[in-house]
Amino acid sequence: MQEYIKSPGRRKNIIKLNRSDEMAEAMFLGLRLTKGVSALEFYNNFGVSVDEVYGEWISKNIADGFINMSGNYIRLTDRGMDFANIVMAGFV
Repeated sequence: MQEYIKSPGRRKNIIKLNRSDEMAEAMFLGLRLTKGVSALEFYNNFGVSVDEVYGEWISKNIADGFINMSGNYIRLTDRGMDFANIVMAGFV
């Protein structure tokens, strides 16, 4: 505790995410938002389309009624919110 008090901004356990982990994190954190995940922002951040990386999983969840595409955004449906942990686990 004393060490933290001396330098509270200094972190010893910083985890560096790889690209795959960053994409998964972008998806499951974005799906927690009402607006959802912007496919354009995903592409701009990672240089690949969200469909190239997660197309099969997204299609399955659209068919199951858990996700919908609205314009540029991928969002959880009301039903998807009830099963959010299952949906998001597929991106990890």
